Amino acid sequence: MFKAILCTAMLTLGLSLNVQAFDANDPRIQEITDAMTEQLSLSDAQADQIHQLNQQSFSQLSELKANGTDTRRQQFKALRDIGEQRKTELKAILDDDQYQAYEATAKERRAKFKEFLQAKKAQ
Repeated sequence: MFKAILCTAMLTLGLSLNVQAFDANDPRIQEITDAMTEQLSLSDAQADQIHQLNQQSFSQLSELKANGTDTRRQQFKALRDIGEQRKTELKAILDDDQYQAYEATAKERRAKFKEFLQAKKAQ
């Protein structure tokens, strides 16, 4: 469960380029989908749409890593664009209550990730 939440955080925040080569059958995609389905009480149709969105996100991150960019600023902008596109598509798939719950957990994940980065920097 923790692994699925961590993977979701990385995709949502788009803060990591350490994504392995994309594989449509990558088990992480299903783990993320399953975690979101459980946390947000998704219908079967929503779960299918979320799974496709997760595949698309993995593909975009993999392409970004493969193509590379010149500067960290360009990488950050590309990651932010992928995240914004994902967020827009999530809004279309989820109802208002589900999206609010998603945003609340995303906020918690960002705070935990920020703490992790600060602790790592302090070492």
